[in-house]
Amino acid sequence: RGEMDGVQSRVARRGLQELARVALNKRGLTPPTDEEIAAAIYAAGPKFETLRRLSLLEVVYGDYLELLVLLDRALLLAESGLLVSTCRAFPSAASDRNLAIIAQPDISTAGYSSDDVKAF
Repeated sequence: RGEMDGVQSRVARRGLQELARVALNKRGLTPPTDEEIAAAIYAAGPKFETLRRLSLLEVVYGDYLELLVLLDRALLLAESGLLVSTCRAFPSAASDRNLAIIAQPDISTAGYSSDDVKAF
């Protein structure tokens, strides 16, 4: 079970004391003392710095990796005979995960007659 299960992420912006209080309360535990908070900060210091550095990679490479996966999937669909296009489905202000693949049969090579094409 994750330490943030049942805790809204915006609570983290209120500081560690409040975050710990809410998380422990959700689990039926008493709030932490100032000494416990200080001990947790001291113990987490090296791990936090390592994770912070790794999270920088996500910021730098995350969009490129997502784009590579999108293009790989689009190429697979194109290789299977579909007409493929990629686009941003909606503004990034709504969500960072906004890339889309649109695929449809290639009616020029799918054995359709000219009458079938008119129906499209």
